[in-house]
Amino acid sequence: AVAENDDEERLKTVGENLGRQAERLRIGFEFKVVTQKLAELTRESLGCDSEDILAVNFAFKLFRMPDESVSTENPRDALLRS
Repeated sequence: AVAENDDEERLKTVGENLGRQAERLRIGFEFKVVTQKLAELTRESLGCDSEDILAVNFAFKLFRMPDESVSTENPRDALLRS
């Protein structure tokens, strides 16, 4: 999870709840809270190996990132491709 505006503690609580649910279902699960900018995320910064399965939910973050209609750099699509 990407923490913004002092969300880190709330997100840690979410991670703990998801961890308990995964344990109950006997599913391997790891939840990390990072405090870097969304556009700068990489598998390495998240501590993921290339063979790790990575699920990302940016539903409430991507709509604020500029796309090709705003910037020729298109940071939204660059993040999605990475």
